[in-house]
Amino acid sequence: MITEGSFGSDDVALIGALLLFSGLGLLPVGRLLAERAFPAPRVLFVRWGFTHLLVTVVFFLMLLSAVNLLGVDGILRVLVAGVGAFALTAAFATWVARRTEPTPWESLGLRGAPHVRAVGLGLALYAVFLPAIFGAGLLSPWLVEWAGGVAEGQEVLLEIGGLEGRELVLAFVVAAVLQPFLEEFLFRGFMQPLLVQNFRETGGVVLTSLVFAVIHGWVAFLPVFCLSLLLGGLYLRTRSLIAVAVVHSLHNGVVLTLFLSSNEWRELSGASGLLGS
Repeated sequence: MITEGSFGSDDVALIGALLLFSGLGLLPVGRLLAERAFPAPRVLFVRWGFTHLLVTVVFFLMLLSAVNLLGVDGILRVLVAGVGAFALTAAFATWVARRTEPTPWESLGLRGAPHVRAVGLGLALYAVFLPAIFGAGLLSPWLVEWAGGVAEGQEVLLEIGGLEGRELVLAFVVAAVLQPFLEEFLFRGFMQPLLVQNFRETGGVVLTSLVFAVIHGWVAFLPVFCLSLLLGGLYLRTRSLIAVAVVHSLHNGVVLTLFLSSNEWRELSGASGLLGS
């Protein structure tokens, strides 16, 4: 039974639900902002296929297995090793794009887009839907406990909270700058376009977001899924990898700052489930 004041308390979950569902009422506002800045989605056909995507996933899993076999310990080393695996996978995806695309950098969202306008739209949409994303983080642990699971904080975030000095600064840079860009490169730049052209716009964004959220664990699933929907819609509308990376980085920075600076925030159920990296 979930009790008041527990990790997934009823009071916190109720606040989270109200914030989350308030986001539904703001969807027309977000749509209006997007259409004002970009009148139509900027969908670009890509020539890499599901075989390329599967090989890229296998390559990434092999890198993670190698990291595990090496027995890397300490949160900072784990973070750096993880970023290394993402970076090598991004390099492999770039090689695939260069082999299959006449304009690989445009296909990956790094060129050909009005990045400044796209970043402006991304920041505006993030400001509109931030309460709903945080609400999803507050509600998610309650749902996990209601379903019979154990709502535990993300281990990475909790261990970052135990760092100090230069190690803390470096961990912050990795989690709030490097990791978001590499994740967006692979999920929004490489995976989503392929899924969009095979499962249409909504299906592609939702499927990409499901995969993205699943890898973050069940407590983090709901808030990360909501954040990913925002990032996926932004990328679909702008075709700017820079814009989605900036918003993702900002979000991680906000959550980390709150977590590190407030003991009360650490105790809130949503704090450990909000980080999208």
